[in-house]
Amino acid sequence: MRTIRKCIALIFCLLLCSCSSNTNTVAEATYIAPTVLLAHRDVSAITTEKGISVERISEEKITAEQKTVYKTPENISKNDLYWLAAEVDAGTPEKEVKYYDVTYSSEGEVLSKTYVLGGDQTVSATPRVLEFGAEMAEGTYFNPKFSRYGLDCVGCKGQYTKVGNNALGIKLDGTKGVQQADGSWKQGITWEGYYIVASDPSIPLCSILEVSNHNYSGEGLNPNEPFYAIVMDRGGAIKNNRLDFYIGLEGNLNKNVKVVSQKTPVARIVRVGGVIRKNGQRTCKL
Repeated sequence: MRTIRKCIALIFCLLLCSCSSNTNTVAEATYIAPTVLLAHRDVSAITTEKGISVERISEEKITAEQKTVYKTPENISKNDLYWLAAEVDAGTPEKEVKYYDVTYSSEGEVLSKTYVLGGDQTVSATPRVLEFGAEMAEGTYFNPKFSRYGLDCVGCKGQYTKVGNNALGIKLDGTKGVQQADGSWKQGITWEGYYIVASDPSIPLCSILEVSNHNYSGEGLNPNEPFYAIVMDRGGAIKNNRLDFYIGLEGNLNKNVKVVSQKTPVARIVRVGGVIRKNGQRTCKL
């Protein structure tokens, strides 16, 4: 009987030892969790240590240019320059915007640049607005109605001699070309690189125009490229937004300067006026 009791006591002791061992194992397992959390915090601390900075930037790409619209005020008068327009709103082009997170070192060196997923934006375009009835000034616009003329036009001084001068006094010659600012002659139809036009008196002599979306080809003109013209002449029929393009001789009407398309030209006033006197003669400043 005593032997049986001893055996029971021995088994009971063994069971207690086993439970104690399992309890220690659980305690060790619950101790591991905070160790993992500390490791995560250490990594976080490295990415935000002193001197490291993160900045969100945006990069824009123009995907479409804004359209130009013209506006006519209700109270505009025919006595105003109803054909001349000024920009009242520049508008904005259509843009695609992407965002990035950029990490910099303490020395300002870029460590990383990460694209922000789902952050893309498309910014719609707003139109550029030009309003008619503007005052004559640099940066204003109009749509010129073009005609062409030669120094031998009917009623012109060079009708028979093919020699003459324009309203400013610049000499023109059907053979020699155009007399330049220094007194020399240059073949062709330009003065100091500018094409010559006659305009309404509201555009002062020597004003410079940039003409784009035009229809002319020849004598260095390309309908896909703008050209610069200078106002050096007048004409009885040249009123408001009409411009008369000097082509040399009337016989060259469809030879040296040809109309090759039917687009609506746009003229921008680059300079207003510029008449000076040189050696007692009127000319344009360069």
